[in-house]
Amino acid sequence: MLVLKHTKFASIRKLSGFFMILTVVLIMLLVIAGLSGFFGVITFPSGTQALLPFLLQFKDSPEAALVALSKGVTIELKILLLVLGITYLSLITLILININLLLNCFYDGQIFNRKAIFHAREAFKFNLIMVVLTVCLELFPTWFKVMFTGEVSITFLAGEFLFLLVKNAMWIAVLLLVIWPLEIGVALNEEVELTI
Repeated sequence: MLVLKHTKFASIRKLSGFFMILTVVLIMLLVIAGLSGFFGVITFPSGTQALLPFLLQFKDSPEAALVALSKGVTIELKILLLVLGITYLSLITLILININLLLNCFYDGQIFNRKAIFHAREAFKFNLIMVVLTVCLELFPTWFKVMFTGEVSITFLAGEFLFLLVKNAMWIAVLLLVIWPLEIGVALNEEVELTI
């Protein structure tokens, strides 16, 4: 549905244009950060810091684990850091690209159409993948510690898991509250076009 004739369109167009520029700048910053992170990990000094001790130490004291990284890491840990960095940066870039394309639809006045809802769903899908990956990565060191040291605190595990679950469920709910009105608007728009 074209909303070029509505009075709100001027403010929607202005805000969409601003946020389109902002997303492009963020994408460029992500590319620069990704390249610098890539070269930073590659140039880490080689050493004895292996994956398993790093994960166990990271759960207890992230600061101490990061200090241990500066002393030198094994090739496995470098590969893991590169894979995680590339995965996260790719997901964030895909989310920003789809948000930019959605904002482009808004800027053109095509708010309630299939193209806009497609980009909103794609951004949601990539965000959902990132949330699941983040929860797994946050719980992985705890699982590792339990498996290799035998130390287990049920209250700690339940509290950490519930906190992660509630935090991420609220984020997903907010995203769904943004997508649902767009879907309803598309459905109503199609009904109106069929009756006309």
